[in-house]
Order: sequence, then structure tokens, then C-alpha cells
Amino acid sequence: MIIPDTEGGVRSVRIPYALVRGAVALGLLATLGAVLFLVAYGRLAVTAAEAGRLEAENARLRVVRGKVDALAENLAASEEAYRQIREMAGIRSPTGDPADRRTGRGAASSPSRPRKLGKEERDLLARSLNHVPSVWPLTKRGFVTEEFSPREGHTGLDIAVESNTPVLAAADGIVVGAGRDDVYGTYVLVQHDASTLTAYGHLALAFVRDGDLVRQGDIIAQSGNSGRSSAPHLHFEIRRNGVEVDPRTYLQR
Repeated sequence: MIIPDTEGGVRSVRIPYALVRGAVALGLLATLGAVLFLVAYGRLAVTAAEAGRLEAENARLRVVRGKVDALAENLAASEEAYRQIREMAGIRSPTGDPADRRTGRGAASSPSRPRKLGKEERDLLARSLNHVPSVWPLTKRGFVTEEFSPREGHTGLDIAVESNTPVLAAADGIVVGAGRDDVYGTYVLVQHDASTLTAYGHLALAFVRDGDLVRQGDIIAQSGNSGRSSAPHLHFEIRRNGVEVDPRTYLQR
């Protein structure tokens, strides 16, 4: 019914039921279509976001791969520089199968427990002429900040020098340990004969590896401040039959 707000008669309009039903059906269809559109749009938005995330991840992986490739190139360059340093220092490795030279494949060593020599290594050392550790273990004299004092628990000489000072092999020998330790820091162990060993601790860098043959005076490392150390210096030990002895009794003055 249509009732005017001014004077006039009331009008009556009859709407057929079929038309109402059609309008309701059309409204439902429109609502359903809107819902389906929103669902499809939502899925597309999620797919687009996932595609964007995947593209960002791919971009990140490409950057990471580039960094890995750069690191690989730097490592190759470092290995080549390391090889050249070893050649200039005259450091070489004994010939033959490492398994024949060593006692057990991949035997681990530490500053307190150097590995034992293999037969070929013992034969090489037996022919050595300079197996007594008598050369000062640095290219600079430096100054001794702590002497050998087993009663106070100090098992060698502490020689203060600037970091990266070349460290020398005190005698001919074979490297029986090279790595890193919490106390010694970066270290090198050199066996000179069946009973004599020298240890070099708190290094910045080692130029030798387990099994390398070194000659007296060869540069085997650089001094540093690694491990339990409060200032740059070299910790130098001489051991006889596994017992630390005073290096002063061996080193040339």
C-alpha cells in the first residue's frame, strides 16, 4: 500500500508471489556469487602472497649462493697462498701413504697427548742431523716474561713479541699435532727424535699440518694471543720422554 503524506487517496499495489520469489532467488544468487568471488579472491591473494614469499626466498638463496661461491673462491685463494708460504718456508711432507707413516688413520692429538710416530717417520728422523732443539724459536729475540717453573705449574718459556712474528722450528722434526686448544690456543707440536718434542702455543696462525717434515729454522707459524693468554707472546716447551724440561738448557744464547 502507498500512503501519501499529502492529501490524496491510498493506493494499493499487488506484487505477484512469483516476482517476490524471483527477487529473493536473484538476491541469493547475487549473495552466493559475492561469497564465491571473495573466496576466489582470497585464494588468489594467498597464492600471490605465497608466490611473492617464494620469490623473495629464491632471491635470498641466490644471494647466499653468491656468498658461498665467493667464500669458495677465497678459500681456494687462501689454499694457494698457504701452499706458496709452505714452499717458501721449505716445508714438505714425507712421501708415502699417510696410513703407513702414522699410528692409526686419523689419530687425534692434543697439546698434552701428541700422536706417536709411524715407522717411516722414525726412519726419517733417524737420518736427521739437527734433531736437538737449539735454535731460538722466533725471528725476534723478544723478552721472556715467565721462565720455566714446574713448581708453579709453568711448563715452558713465555716470550713476549708482537703478534704475527714468525715462529721457527727449533730443530729438524715431524709435526705430530697442529690445531686449537682452549688453553694453548692455536698450537703446533714437533717431534725431533724418539724422545724429544717441542710445543708452540698461543699462535695466531699455523703454517704446518700433522705429518709435515720441517727443518731447523723453518717458519712454521706466527705468534699471537690465542687460547688462555693475556697478551701477545709465544709459549715454548721442550719435552723429554713426555716430561717438560727447561728450554734454557737447550737454546743457544
